[in-house]
Order: sequence, then structure tokens, then C-alpha cells
Amino acid sequence: MIKQIWKYFTFAIGWGSFLMAINIVLMHLTNADGLQTFFDNPIAFVIGHLIIGVGFFGTAIIYEIERISFRLKLVIHVVVGIGLLLLVSSILDWGIIENSTVLFFNIALSIGIIFVAWIVLYLRDKREVKEINKTLKNKNHEKPLDTE
Repeated sequence: MIKQIWKYFTFAIGWGSFLMAINIVLMHLTNADGLQTFFDNPIAFVIGHLIIGVGFFGTAIIYEIERISFRLKLVIHVVVGIGLLLLVSSILDWGIIENSTVLFFNIALSIGIIFVAWIVLYLRDKREVKEINKTLKNKNHEKPLDTE
């Protein structure tokens, strides 16, 4: 389980870093004032994005728990991811909550990110099921040894 947690954590850090880079590029291209928040406190900016990455991608580990219904997993994933986004952006004064258009865009983007994470996990599970079925099919077609 520790290996799985580490795998999801590093996956989350990687995606958090990628999203931060995309965010910086978009702010630069649109001449957004938000880019100044990066220059004002780059360490907080980076840590904030890493926390948000863990909130969205790290919590995807919840889909590995079989005892919890899919709907509850989805609710936990959405609430934790969007909750951390809003908390971090509020603490770091990114202005997401004050502007309804930006808030809507960020929530829509967040739901899109969660959907992508779910699709990736679904496709992985589907591939594993195919491999297991193929293995079982091959075992069923093997002839038993004649013991006479």
C-alpha cells in the first residue's frame, strides 16, 4: 500500500508541476496580473500548485479502495480537489474566489481534471481485465495431462 501511495503522490507532484507551468505560460500569454503572484512569492506559488496537484491527482488513490461505492469515491475526489484549490488560492490570494468567471473556469477545469484522472484509471483497469481474461482463456484451452 505504501508503494501505491508513493506512486500516486509522485504522479500528483508531476501533474501539479505541469499544471503550474501551463498556468504560468497562460498568464504570460494573456498578460494576466496573476503572473505577478508568481514573481511576488515563487516558493508559495510552487508549493500551492504542488498541494493542488496532490489534491486532485493524489486523491485518485481512492479509486483503488473497493469497499467504497464509486459515487462516494467521486464525491470525495471532487470535494478534496476543489476544496484544496479554493483553500490554497484563498490563502495565497490568487483572486479565484473574488472573480465569478475565474471561479467558474477553475471549477470546470477541476472537474475536467478529475474526469481525465478517472478515464486514465478506467482504461488501466479495463486493460488489466482484458489481460486477466486472456490468461484465464489460455488456461481453459490447455489440455490436461494424460496420467495413464
